[in-house]
Amino acid sequence: MVKRMNARGLILLILGLLSFSGCASGPSIVMKTAAMQPTIPEGSTFSVQLDAFESEAPFRYELVMFQYQAQELSPPIQQPADGSVICFRIVGLPGETIELTNAGLFINGQPAPPLPGIRFEPAPDSSEFQRFNSVTLPEGAYFLLGDNSPRALDGRYWGYVTIDQIQGKVVPRNS
Repeated sequence: MVKRMNARGLILLILGLLSFSGCASGPSIVMKTAAMQPTIPEGSTFSVQLDAFESEAPFRYELVMFQYQAQELSPPIQQPADGSVICFRIVGLPGETIELTNAGLFINGQPAPPLPGIRFEPAPDSSEFQRFNSVTLPEGAYFLLGDNSPRALDGRYWGYVTIDQIQGKVVPRNS
């Protein structure tokens, strides 16, 4: 009997083959956007630790790779392709209320701990997505932002991701 492989299994198989074919510290993936600058510049590579969250949950400010699931957004915006593999930073953990204003990122009503060199910003005033004021994350959900807010199509636009969508821990490499 032939068994169909789900999308996560296929991604893990491909990444596993890539890592087996000569990448000693894990699969090498090229950052295709400026969304994570300055941490991961566009065109540079990063590796992924695929088993990082098998025994422990991701923590705040950790870089993760996840599988994007396309959704109906109102108003519609250009989204990554369904099933795309994307890298962003975790800023919100399950059960927390996340708010992003011109004054910065707030977690449960308190200013988020600073992250040197990174400032998270709300969506631009011209955006029709000013509906994001705050969100309380359900169990198993994480809120992700890009380090380069003006260039990141991130959780400010499409909401949170679930632990099932997170594929692994991102480890930036020197270009």
